[in-house]
Amino acid sequence: MRILPVIDLLGGQVVHAVRGERAGYRPLRTHLINGSDPADLAAALRSQFGWQSIYVADLDAIQGRSANRPQIDQLLAAQYDVWLDAGLTSLDVAVQWSELEVSGHRLRSIIVGLESLRSARELRELVLRLSPERVVFSLDLRDGQPILGADDWEAQDPRGLVRTIASAGIRRWIVLDLASVGGNAGTPTLEICASLRQQFPDAQITSGGGVRDAADLRQLQRSGCDYALVATAIYHGGMTPVDVAPFERSAVR
Repeated sequence: MRILPVIDLLGGQVVHAVRGERAGYRPLRTHLINGSDPADLAAALRSQFGWQSIYVADLDAIQGRSANRPQIDQLLAAQYDVWLDAGLTSLDVAVQWSELEVSGHRLRSIIVGLESLRSARELRELVLRLSPERVVFSLDLRDGQPILGADDWEAQDPRGLVRTIASAGIRRWIVLDLASVGGNAGTPTLEICASLRQQFPDAQITSGGGVRDAADLRQLQRSGCDYALVATAIYHGGMTPVDVAPFERSAVR
């Protein structure tokens, strides 16, 4: 299992995300850098932890405002492997992001969120246009319940949704309960991740939200996750390069 650090962007700055309560998010304050500039934070993550891949949540775009394009372009220009959640609402918007290229570098992982996609019917075509290798589907939950951006899903419970989403050709998954993000209470998605792994042995599974320490990482690893999303535990000093090194060394996918 590998660690995937999270950068939450709002108004051009990195913010500290807590329980999905976006109106209350404030600029990140961390021992890693002075200020809350995303390029500075990414550089610190690369130099101190060796991470080249970063999960970027553009909270402005997710909430229907203009995307933080200058900051995203800067990360691509620095050759980071950006997993981008920009609140994709439709196939057309997804294609626009898929065609973005900065300094010869493109987005290789484009996240389609359950809370943002306006029509479930477009998912299959979206996967075909962008390819299963680039599309990552985020099963967005709040307190275990799906956050639906579209009302045309065949089922509204998590397990039924998984079957419908998988039938569209999704091979890469994120399972995220927003109520746990930044909550410092552990990750509540272990059972769903284990079920996904059992149903789809070859899938790529990512989860997180609430990760506190190496013990939480081991639980995610045992549940079948390939990647663990981590933010608060890194930015506020609870998790060091020494803590994450065993997971990076053991990664096989």
